[in-house]
Amino acid sequence: MKGTCITKVNIDFIIPTLNEEDNIPLLISSILEQEIPEWIKISNIIVVDNGSKDRTLELANKYGASVYLKPN
Repeated sequence: MKGTCITKVNIDFIIPTLNEEDNIPLLISSILEQEIPEWIKISNIIVVDNGSKDRTLELANKYGASVYLKPN
């Protein structure tokens, strides 16, 4: 349509976790591999962890997520 203006949209994903080392790589990879329109941008993938005792935080960092530790 002539004269139509499409606004860019930034999307953040916030993922709460607790001992999710088996799932976090697949989840983050899935988000990053999505085919999305060019007017949508994934701005941030944020993992908020509740005190994992496994490799959740390490793997989230490896896959490019911003990681925050918030126990309890």
